[in-house]
Amino acid sequence: MKTWSIIASALAVGLAISVNSAQAVEASYAELIERVSALEEQQCAADCGTCCGQECCCPVAYVGLEATFLRPYTNGLGGAIPAYQMGGEYQTGIRLYGGWQNGAGVGARLRWWTLNRDINMVVPAGAVVNLDMDAFDAEITLDEQLYNFDVTLSGGIRYGRAALGSLPAGVIAFEGTGPTVALEVRRQLGASRLSFVGNFRGSFLVGDVTDTAGVFLWVSPVREDTAIVWENQLGVIWTYGMANGMDLNIRGVWETQLWMNDTLADDWNGLGTNLALSGPTLTAELRW
Repeated sequence: MKTWSIIASALAVGLAISVNSAQAVEASYAELIERVSALEEQQCAADCGTCCGQECCCPVAYVGLEATFLRPYTNGLGGAIPAYQMGGEYQTGIRLYGGWQNGAGVGARLRWWTLNRDINMVVPAGAVVNLDMDAFDAEITLDEQLYNFDVTLSGGIRYGRAALGSLPAGVIAFEGTGPTVALEVRRQLGASRLSFVGNFRGSFLVGDVTDTAGVFLWVSPVREDTAIVWENQLGVIWTYGMANGMDLNIRGVWETQLWMNDTLADDWNGLGTNLALSGPTLTAELRW
């Protein structure tokens, strides 16, 4: 009987030691997790890039400059002057943008694109038309990762203007504001510095159509008219990490724009055409 008492006492002591050991291991593990989290936060503060994807991304700011080389397309300038026809030259425009986003991928962005060029006409020979266009966007952005793709959603408000001058005198133009939304997708190509990029943007503008010469419109201005603008870019990005912690992104894409307005497209009360632009665009962007 005494033997069984000794065995029971030994088992009780062993069980107590095991419980205490398990509690000690659990406490040590919790302390280890706490220390690792603190180290990750310190590392994130020192170098955001190594922590991204582990819920400790730091805020990011960026600025960019784009040179657009776009050729205007029409289906013949009809209306009051059906003999006019644009040449096929590429016209240079500039786009500036800048933005900021927090560690959760939510941010804000401003964009401004302008093109103001004289275009030589095929018919009549020697005639010149001035194409003057502006687009200003103020929008909220959201960056997310979907599988191996980096996705940026954005939405906001746009001011847009498209004007043709000297047809044969004066200016006919649409000018308006409205909502704009965009989607951009990027995918790194293997382990290289190159990434595929594609984006699409749509804008719905409400404004006025004016004809300063009184040549094209029966009544000018046409109030509360609407225009739809579609835009697309498709190409590649090359990324270079600089010694100061900045990233330099060089982007080459093919860009297409389509500006659609029923008044300007009217053969009897307008130009008789919508306006499309297409061509290469080069971008230099800094992120930090």
